[in-house]
This record gives sequence, structure tokens and C-alpha cells, in this order.
Amino acid sequence: NNRYELINEPWAGNYLTNPFLLLPGVAGSTNLQPLYDKISKSIRSVDNKTLIFYEPVTWGVRLNGKYMGSGFTHVPGGNDYRNRSVFSYHYYCTILQIKPVPGNETIPGFDRVLCDDIEGPALFDSTLIDVKQLGGSSFLTEFGGCDDSPTCDEQLNWAMKNTDQYFQSWAYWGNVYNNMKNIKLITRPYARAIAGQPNMMNFDVNSRLFSLTYYLDTSIKKATEIYVPSLVYPKSTYNITVNQYIQWKVDPINTNIILIEPTQYYISKKEKNLLGIIQIAPTA
Repeated sequence: NNRYELINEPWAGNYLTNPFLLLPGVAGSTNLQPLYDKISKSIRSVDNKTLIFYEPVTWGVRLNGKYMGSGFTHVPGGNDYRNRSVFSYHYYCTILQIKPVPGNETIPGFDRVLCDDIEGPALFDSTLIDVKQLGGSSFLTEFGGCDDSPTCDEQLNWAMKNTDQYFQSWAYWGNVYNNMKNIKLITRPYARAIAGQPNMMNFDVNSRLFSLTYYLDTSIKKATEIYVPSLVYPKSTYNITVNQYIQWKVDPINTNIILIEPTQYYISKKEKNLLGIIQIAPTA
């Protein structure tokens, strides 16, 4: 679980002497990337294995390009370290930070459009483009940070749904100690390892229906692993449905893990790269 996080929410630099640093791409290419390369060189001189998390300025993950994107052209240390580098980013909807929704009110319609239909998708899409260009992986290292309110619930549910859609690792920021409501909001089944190419993952919080589809790859000799939390399905009160290409069993070491493997029928077929389909539904 060890990692190096180079800087949390880095600042752009002295924009008074260079106003162009307020452009996230300029801040990234001028200040952050050279700094990250230097730090990475020092780290790799003594530790060549541990993941390095690196982050653009907070407003550098909404768009892409030389001026409005992250400004990075490679992962810290260069392309040889792609498999040990993680693009870190945060998400808090800007309009809700500028104009918080009071009390028990829900998000106004216009603000919801700005958050859920414009800014949020732009964040995930721009991150996806960055990672495709840079290599490595990405991790939503902060979201949430809100109280027990309808606005908080809406934003948490939206973020969780979209981290599933984009197959993003995530970390909630905020106090969940003894806050069972928030703990339940962010507890959900998910595929923690996939033996193939991910296609779709979704969890409906109301019906508690979990769905996963992926293209099977028998060259991967490990099982697909799905985490099934007891908070969602108490005492294993769930039913699992799979298609004819895969089979499942409960992990004998950890009963909260479902192991998915190809069937003999799939292995014997000449046609490969077919879609495995899994659904988990509550029975109580």
C-alpha cells in the first residue's frame, strides 16, 4: 500500500512575475514537470518499484491541450516509469464551492447541469485523454468533503457512479468515522481485478444491482475478483447470474470476494475475446 505522493494540490508558481502560469498547461510544463522529474530521479535512485503519484494544478483537469491541460508530456522520470506512475486528481464541483447549497435544499437545476453534465464529465474525459497520452494509470484521490445533506448525497452518488463508469480508483476525502450514512453511501461492490479488457461496470444504489462486463483474456492466469461488501448484501443475501462463458465461486480465503473464471466451454471455443457478463442482485 506504499506510495509516494509528490505534492498534494500543487500551486502554479509565482503568477505575479509570470501571469501565464495561471494557465494550467503552462504551470505544468514550466514548473511542475521539471520538479517532478527531479524528485523522481532522487526517489528512483533508492526505490525503483514503488508507485509515484503526481498531480497537476487543481484547475488543470477539465480540458486538454498545451495551455488548458495538465501540461505534462511524460510521467515523472520518463516513459520507462509508466507502469509505476499514477496521475492523481481531485473533483469538487466549482459552482458548489463558490455558491454552496444551504441546509437541506437539493442542488438547483442549473447548478446540477453545470456539475453533472458539463464539469464532471469534462474532468473524467480529460483525465482519460491525459493517461492515454502519458501512460500509467489514474486515481481520483479526493472527492466528497461534504456534510450530511441532499446536496452531499447527490454529489457522492454522482461521483461513485462515474468512477465505476470510467473504472477509476478513488479515495473519499472527509470524516466518515462513526458516520454510517456516508459509509453506506460510498460502500459498493466493484471489480478489484479483471482478467481481460473492462467493458462496463455499474452499481444501482436503489436496486443494489451490480453489473460487470469484460472481454475475457485466457492468457491471464488469474481470476477476475469482485468485492461484495456485507453492508450492501448482509449475510451473503445475493444471487449471481453469469453467461455461458464464465463461472463463479466464493473465495475460500475471503468470503467477500467472488472469483470469476472462464468455463471449459469458452476455453474450448476457437473464437476468443468474447464478453463475460456478471450480475449480482439482492435476495433480501
